[in-house]
Amino acid sequence: MLAASPLRADTSAGSNGLVCADPIAGTWRSRTYFPSRGEWLLITATVRRVPGSTSALRGAFVTAEWNGTARDSEPPASCGPGDSYHIYDAGLGGRLVGTSLEFWTAGDIKEKPICGGYLGHERGRSRGTVDVARGIFEARFGTGRSWSDESLRYIRISCDAR
Repeated sequence: MLAASPLRADTSAGSNGLVCADPIAGTWRSRTYFPSRGEWLLITATVRRVPGSTSALRGAFVTAEWNGTARDSEPPASCGPGDSYHIYDAGLGGRLVGTSLEFWTAGDIKEKPICGGYLGHERGRSRGTVDVARGIFEARFGTGRSWSDESLRYIRISCDAR
């Protein structure tokens, strides 16, 4: 039996009721199913301001990726034949200008295969428009290789960016 996923959160709705002192610092999460790939991505982005900058951001990503159907919105509880489930940790760089927000993978990427072998994680970039009042970041995601212009919705789940 695998450990429960530390990456749970409902990302289906916005307007989460958070009122934060900083309009962007905190934890943001996207849970998206890609039917054409038969894959789920659960991305948690912890975002902090770079001291002395009005636009620069930094932080960390934790990304879980697993195969399944639209009903498999949680990673597998145990590994079966053909299952793929990986967790990736990486640094985050970013920029906020007005309502234009961009996150990208920065620094080393650490891969933890839970089911299946090492896949190698590509550096990704999410860019789009943030609605601070509703706590929603509508983004287009790509890696320049196997992921191209995919739609993601990040929901702010916490004001805390520890």
